[in-house]
Amino acid sequence: MARLTPSVALLLLTAACSRPPDAPAELEQLCGYLYDHMADEDTIAMEAGIDNVVAWLDGNFDALSEGYAIATLGQGAIDALEPARTRDAQVLVGASVATVSDHSLDDIVRSLILEEQTEVYPDDYDVWEPTFRVDPECFASGDCDELWSDNHSVIRLPLGIRMTTDNTAHYRWTQPEAGRALVTRSWLWAPGEPNVNILQLDDQFYLSVTLNTDLGLVRLKALWADAAIVGAELPEGTALNMLVNGLVAQDEAMYAWLDDNAR
Repeated sequence: MARLTPSVALLLLTAACSRPPDAPAELEQLCGYLYDHMADEDTIAMEAGIDNVVAWLDGNFDALSEGYAIATLGQGAIDALEPARTRDAQVLVGASVATVSDHSLDDIVRSLILEEQTEVYPDDYDVWEPTFRVDPECFASGDCDELWSDNHSVIRLPLGIRMTTDNTAHYRWTQPEAGRALVTRSWLWAPGEPNVNILQLDDQFYLSVTLNTDLGLVRLKALWADAAIVGAELPEGTALNMLVNGLVAQDEAMYAWLDDNAR
């Protein structure tokens, strides 16, 4: 899902956590590679990357379902994003995780794009206002290959904290050897605006790949963020574990909503 995760509610933790294990080189390369190549005119490079993801998942899914720490994005990939602003790849912490579902790819697309996000994720949003650049129904049906959405949101965090953000989400259909896949990425236009002065979110970059595999419908997700508690030293392990937990919680909420709203 192209959104801010509740993982920025890091102020709830008071003790350091051991960090997730470092991802194997193949996974690190693939996450950044897919994020970068979503801007390509054609999908050839992305499809090759997704085929490599499927091959890597065979035998590695159980480990990935627990989450990995991943290296930062390439500076060139984020410098190309619009609107242009100063973004520093070196300060980002990144994590990747995978979840599996028995829901269909069409159900996932419906819940991500066509449904009201304050209903799919009732604990996460006060406001979710997307502005689609093309008809989302055209994309959801597969008749359009790409969809862009500019999103204004107010995210609900613990202790009455609210974070206002604006981001761009880019969705693409691809057709790798494994079958039809949905690739999504997003990024913030500017730092988030909290209603308190103790929390800051300077940058966040998100990637997901959703496709059918022998394991079921798998969602590979990666998140790179620059978030901090003002005046506090946050252990990297704590931040990374919260990123992983936030990514898993997103999908658990979506799957639960789909369980109750099946078509």
